[in-house]
This record gives sequence, C-alpha cells and structure tokens, in this order.
Amino acid sequence: MRIRLLPVIRANGIEKGKKTLNIEQEIQKGIYLENIGINEYALTKKQALFILELCKKEKVGILGGDILELVNNEIKYTYSNWYCNRNENESELNFCFRSIDYAEQYIVNTMQNKNFYTTLVLTEN
Repeated sequence: MRIRLLPVIRANGIEKGKKTLNIEQEIQKGIYLENIGINEYALTKKQALFILELCKKEKVGILGGDILELVNNEIKYTYSNWYCNRNENESELNFCFRSIDYAEQYIVNTMQNKNFYTTLVLTEN
C-alpha cells in the first residue's frame, strides 16, 4: 500500500526547478534500465548512499527500492526489495528520516556484492 498523503514519483521523474534537481542529476549517473523495459536508474551502493545523504538534506523520503545484479554484462532483478510506509499519525518529516534510515540499513546489509545495484522510489519534497 502506498502512502496516502505523499505523492509517489519515480527516481527519474523528479520535477525540474525544485531543489530535488541535485538528486535527479545524481540518480541519472546510474545505469539507465531502458534496455530491460524499466524507466529507472540502477545505482551502485556508493551512489545510493550518497543520494540518501542528499535526500536527508532536502527532506525527500524513500518509499522503497529494488535490488538488481549484474550477471554476464546483463542487469537483472534479484527480487529482493524493500518498502517503507508512513505510520498513522506520523509527520511527513519523521517519515522522511525514518524511511531514509530504513533504506540505508537495507542497502548496507543487502548490497554486499559489488555486482549489486539498487533503484530508489522517492517521495516529493
């Protein structure tokens, strides 16, 4: 179930002209997944953690993400993923920071292999 009060946007769909432009530019440094039919970017662990830091500064929450793996020069879904829902009576700001912490823990604990990548689903700020 998606968060009711926060509009969902995909990582590559951030509106230009807002302060999230820096996040969009960083995400677009990832591997574009168009060749597997996905309009998103796969990020290395280092890229994803850097983007999470930007999200903290700009108060952009993380709704979830998928883990992918590069195998024989092909990127494939591992079917490992996470999501973070906003709790009842939780403020947008508290959700933002909690969701970023949750994403960071998941990425650090899951992306042990250098061939792993992740996508991110962000909230609007």
